[in-house]
Amino acid sequence: MLTFILFLIVIIFQDCSTTPPETRSELNPYADLPVTDRQPVIVLLHEWPFDSVARECKLFLKPNGFSAIQVSVTLERTETPRRTWYERGRSLSLKIVDKNGDMTSLREMVSTCNAYGIRVIVQIESSSKNDLWTRNGPFPQSEVQFEIKSILNNLLNMGVSGFRLESTMIGSTYFTEELFNDLHLEGSLFGDSRPFVMHDTSYFFQPNQVNFGRIIVTDYADSMHDILSKQNGMHLGDIVRKLTDENLKTVSEDAVVFVDQPQIQRIDPLKGMNFRQPRLLNKATALMLAWPYGTPIIMSSYYWPLEMSGNVDRNRNMGPLAAWKALKSSSKQFQSEAEPECHPPWVCEHRYRAISRMTQFRNVVKNEPVVNFLSLSEDAISFDRGSKGFFAIVNDDSQTISKQIKTSLPNGLYCDVFSGNFQGDECTGQTFQVCDGQIHVSIEAFKLDLPMIALHVDAMVKNASPGCSSEMMMATNTENNSYDKVAPAANGLMNSDQSNIISFDNITSVQIQTHPHSKIEIKVKIEQQNDAPSASLYVLLFLFSLISLFCLIFSSAIFAIFFFRNFKLLGKNSHDIPS
Repeated sequence: MLTFILFLIVIIFQDCSTTPPETRSELNPYADLPVTDRQPVIVLLHEWPFDSVARECKLFLKPNGFSAIQVSVTLERTETPRRTWYERGRSLSLKIVDKNGDMTSLREMVSTCNAYGIRVIVQIESSSKNDLWTRNGPFPQSEVQFEIKSILNNLLNMGVSGFRLESTMIGSTYFTEELFNDLHLEGSLFGDSRPFVMHDTSYFFQPNQVNFGRIIVTDYADSMHDILSKQNGMHLGDIVRKLTDENLKTVSEDAVVFVDQPQIQRIDPLKGMNFRQPRLLNKATALMLAWPYGTPIIMSSYYWPLEMSGNVDRNRNMGPLAAWKALKSSSKQFQSEAEPECHPPWVCEHRYRAISRMTQFRNVVKNEPVVNFLSLSEDAISFDRGSKGFFAIVNDDSQTISKQIKTSLPNGLYCDVFSGNFQGDECTGQTFQVCDGQIHVSIEAFKLDLPMIALHVDAMVKNASPGCSSEMMMATNTENNSYDKVAPAANGLMNSDQSNIISFDNITSVQIQTHPHSKIEIKVKIEQQNDAPSASLYVLLFLFSLISLFCLIFSSAIFAIFFFRNFKLLGKNSHDIPS
């Protein structure tokens, strides 16, 4: 027994002395945004002028919890009379110029955004096969790599935090990990932190072809669209198997995800998850921000008028300037859902209530895992993010969900951030009471612009008692003798799906009170029962076990000493016995 205990002690000390594994930053130093205390949520400000980007960092992105922006490439390029959005990828040289602003405005924008904690990611793209940036370029490799390093170093010294590389650069002899390892960081605002790098693998490359930085997972948007559009037999509950490391072939820590991008908007403008279908876009983006997979990118677009020829939009390549002129001359006006409103042709999806509030939600829940996942119906789910946040969504306008469900949120009164504002101690929207791990969820999808609920611990109504009283409130509608799927049962109150809400065994009193507008208020006083052993009991059991073990070791040692001593005396006395 003593030998076994000594063996365990040796094993424990050996484990403690083992060299810890490499940290994530050591394994993939290009996968994280440098020096930010927020959860990474990137806004793609598509074709925004640099001075407008600087104002947005100060006035909206900082107060609403966003952490980074992506701006377009800043290289000299070809220009077409219609000023198309994709022309910026056709570089003529490696000189940094841009129609969205000059070098001074670029530098001022980066400085302003960094001052407000918003990191800047520069998109470097290539759409011409004879481009300087591609592997087939006509210039000597050493010359091009030298110029590329000079540009990247200049941008880093300016305060840029990272780069987005397009699919044509994957496998390029120019854009290698060795090139990024060779960048000079001495003048960088972020010291020795490596720049954030994300690769747009598009549909032409597999994730395993990228060996540093993060991967933009295009299959994510396809899976989200199938789930919310109920295509290929998919429903909301399928999120637990579709939006995973295994299914998307990329671990969450190496993934960048989106539901909308400029290319997707133009391929299928009427069927995608974009600003032309704001209800679908809100649900998709809110679910992306609530679900803990990857680093999300939020698309912020500009409006352009469609000119459909079959399934093809003839105006798909229209840039923002041409779109603005077309909008001014058109009788059809576009109204964005942005709060505060954007000036045409800008849409500003990142200002949509659902999107900005869920960005705040993501910052509160941080890396908390999904717990208490429930399929409330085929097209309705709810889940907690640890004990920090609760999210529920209904994806069928014909459904009304009214259920008492389990939650890990602490007791208290919470403000639903979708339906109202939470400022100070006041909530202008719906409130939900959490009582002893239970919450009553009610969503009438057809009545709501946002058929979702989002609660988090930073939106707890402070002037309400955070404790949980022994009275549970339930409101029922008496029209047509309907009781919102709540009915009496043999042993308590039940939902129509036969799940118990309250057992009669614990009820000590029931009070029913009528109110105007055909509403009945039922107060049920519950005798709390706690069958689980307390923490102090576990501590006592542990101490008792230690004392017992000590006594066993001590008694074994005494016995051993006594035995060997007597054995020695017995041997000594045996020599004195006459033969």
